[in-house]
Parts: sequence; C-alpha cells; structure tokens
Amino acid sequence: EDGLAITNTHVVADLKADYMAVLRDGKEYDVEIISRDPLNDLAVIQLHEKSEKEDEDRATGDERDFGAKPSELPYVEFGDSDLLKVGQNVLAIGNARGEYENTVTAGIVSATGRQIQASDGTGANETLSGLIQTDTAINFGNSGGPLVNLAGQVVGVNTAIDAGAN
Repeated sequence: EDGLAITNTHVVADLKADYMAVLRDGKEYDVEIISRDPLNDLAVIQLHEKSEKEDEDRATGDERDFGAKPSELPYVEFGDSDLLKVGQNVLAIGNARGEYENTVTAGIVSATGRQIQASDGTGANETLSGLIQTDTAINFGNSGGPLVNLAGQVVGVNTAIDAGAN
C-alpha cells in the first residue's frame, strides 16, 4: 500500500529515463528505481506522488526530487511459486501490445523451472532460468505485469513471450 512494487528490469532498463506508473483509475505516480536484477529480469520500484518540484527538475535537468510515498494503494499478496503444479490455472495481467489496458488472460501452467534464450529484438540475448511456462496469452506490453494463481496471489512476473508461437 506504500507504492513499493516489482516489474521487469527490461521494463525500466533506460538509466536516463524518467518513468511513470498509471493506475487503473488514471492516477499517475513518479517511479523511483530501487534495484535492478538483470540476471532474473526483476526490478524493485517505488511509486511517489507527483510533485511540482519534480516537473521543475525535469525542465532544468536537475536531479530528481521525488514526492511523498503513497499510503493507501490497493495491493496484492505474494503466493509461493514453488508450489505451482503443471496443469494449475493462472491469470496474466498486463497492457497487451501497449494498447489494451488492464487485460486479463487465463491459462494453465505448462512447466516450471524452464530455461530460455530471450531476445529484446535489438540483438541483445540473455538466458533466463527458473521460469514458469504458461499457455496464458501474453503479448508485447504484458511485461512486468503479475501472473496470479486463482487465490489472487502473485506467483510470477510476465517476462518473455515466444513471438513465433501460434
């Protein structure tokens, strides 16, 4: 509820960019990158209330001065991804293709502990391991969104797609 969140490292990869989070109700928050873990493609971020000083800092190129942390945001609980079983139902939440906000798709866990070679389309490749494979429809734009079990607990973070899969 204090705005601490997780996403993918590749979602917040540009060290010079200013990021903003937009909640379902349209409220906007400035994003502070707390930590990046490229090996696991995870990042910890902190949402902050937008401040007028922040807008001035952007205009003058000064170091960012974040506003206050929110205090009563809706949040979800973490589940235990080690307890996932092949065939278990899961839901993926995201912004499919960057166009369709707050999409939810359903599927099943196809495998756990999967290792893949992932590419960002620019020629950069990385090996990701310990992944949950699901047949849930996940598109470009879903990265960083949660994969949840049917109890509504986060059991994963949508990370990679097989662009050639049909």
